Amino acid sequence: VEEFQRVRTMARDAWVEARRRSSFPHFEPHLARLLELSRRMADAWGYAASPYDALVDEYEPGATTAELRAQARLAAAE
Repeated sequence: VEEFQRVRTMARDAWVEARRRSSFPHFEPHLARLLELSRRMADAWGYAASPYDALVDEYEPGATTAELRAQARLAAAE
């Protein structure tokens, strides 16, 4: 988690610069590293059905990927 926070800070700075330059390749390696670390955290924390279940709890405590998909389908149907 500590490494993720450090990488996220560096990635944010790289994103700002990449956006200024209109250069996704400047940000791409940072994004790849964030995704790798997110997958590792989800595996370490454990999950029932989807790796995202482990990660979404930080933002939507108790929510699952299945519930979020159902809500998205309902919202799209409106």
